Amino acid sequence: WHMHGRQDEIWYVSPYFQLFAGLWDIRESSPTKNQTMRLNLGGGRSQLLFIPKGVAHGMANHSQKDVELFYFVTQKFNNESHDELRMHWDSMGADFWKPERD
Repeated sequence: WHMHGRQDEIWYVSPYFQLFAGLWDIRESSPTKNQTMRLNLGGGRSQLLFIPKGVAHGMANHSQKDVELFYFVTQKFNNESHDELRMHWDSMGADFWKPERD
């Protein structure tokens, strides 16, 4: 898990890859504060994912194959002032990252 305070992100996963993404809204003034989302991206579909600033996010690759993720940001990286807050991978519990079975 990590989040940015000043930048939005857009992730693109092509249909040839599959990636599991997690979102966790930790914005204080958000109507969806503390809500989470689990998303499977790619897997036969081109998909974009918009991640607003203040929403923690992470990913897991359950396919065990290399995945290409293209991402776009609204702020240029600044080596003097990092815009990133890192959280422990199991901050929402280790089960959050386990794939659900049909």
